[in-house]
Amino acid sequence: MKQKRTISVSAMISYDEAAGCYLAHCPTLNLYSAGKTEEAAERAIMGAIKLWANHYEQHGMLRTMLEKHGLLERRVQLGVNGEATHVTSRPTLAAV
Repeated sequence: MKQKRTISVSAMISYDEAAGCYLAHCPTLNLYSAGKTEEAAERAIMGAIKLWANHYEQHGMLRTMLEKHGLLERRVQLGVNGEATHVTSRPTLAAV
């Protein structure tokens, strides 16, 4: 069974008069989307985030990309001499 992960990112939604629609931007992943209503823009950006995660998961790169964007929590245990003896990484929240 496939493990589900939850990532926590922010998105900003604003109305663009020139375009006549709501624009959504997720700065953490540098994703953009739009919709005729605020709710449609929110659904669109959520869909874009899911597509982003699915793409990298299918290519075996999701963990790397989550780490690159600061979305992984890293824990390091140090030995007596100050060197890392054990490193673990997991999503900051536990599904995309």
